[in-house]
Amino acid sequence: MRKYTSLMLVVIAAGFLLTAAWQGLSALLVAAVASAIVIVVIRWTGFEADFLTDIFLLALAARLAFGLFLHIFELREFFGGDAFTFDVYGKQIVDVWNGIESPNDPLSVRAMSRTTPGWGIHYLTAIVYAVFGPNLLAAQTLVGVIGASTAPLVYYCSFQMFSNSRVSKVSSLLVALFPAFIVWSSQLLKDGVVLFLLVLAMSMVLTLQKRFDYKALAVLVFTLFGIISFRFYIFYMVVVAVAGSLFIGRKGTLDSFIKGFVLFIGLGLALTYFGVLQTATENFDRFGNLETLQRSRADLAKS
Repeated sequence: MRKYTSLMLVVIAAGFLLTAAWQGLSALLVAAVASAIVIVVIRWTGFEADFLTDIFLLALAARLAFGLFLHIFELREFFGGDAFTFDVYGKQIVDVWNGIESPNDPLSVRAMSRTTPGWGIHYLTAIVYAVFGPNLLAAQTLVGVIGASTAPLVYYCSFQMFSNSRVSKVSSLLVALFPAFIVWSSQLLKDGVVLFLLVLAMSMVLTLQKRFDYKALAVLVFTLFGIISFRFYIFYMVVVAVAGSLFIGRKGTLDSFIKGFVLFIGLGLALTYFGVLQTATENFDRFGNLETLQRSRADLAKS
């Protein structure tokens, strides 16, 4: 399978260069660097490394191909117009960092605000633009790599739950090639990143249920921070699920209960230290009320 996938990637890379010139070259550089990191992590784990590498490359080829299709035929407005908003905000943040724009400019305030829903995608876009220049195709490609890396992560998560290699392989293959997921994770949108973070959070919780691991706890904290920065309302549901899993998912002994309680306290302290809980409270106070719901309802009724 890898031979055919590699051939597909070569054809897609040629398409990037022929249709997008320097933007395509930057996008390919982003894809190469990010993909190399993913493959190194897969190889480092040594867990079905060959199969998971093949699945990742297949998922990547599907997302790069669809992303190129959107770029060539200018279909981003139809499939995901929010990408243009993230593009504008990303450029504005970079201009503020470079001293070109004032941080007090109204657009700068909106772009850099960390109380605005989905502010994480603004900064993710800005980081790409700061390194590779303002290039929507490059930022879109990074999201595609993140979406593709969800497939091998699903294998790991499934195997922890069922200890069945066949189930895990089928699950990862379905995630790699599921049409809707390809569409949403091929664009500069939040959905592909959020799904990756959700699977990563589940994987870390499953690891912590079996044994205490500082690295897994650190990754879980980072994941929860990422979730609240991309889709803050999902954060509340995830925190409840994580807290319950740390207790319910363990054996019903006093020792396991104490370990679960310690993990829960450690997680809470870490989230407090990084300001995640404060941000969650501010977002809830701002958007979790009937007035905001009425404004959204009225806007949807008109538009």
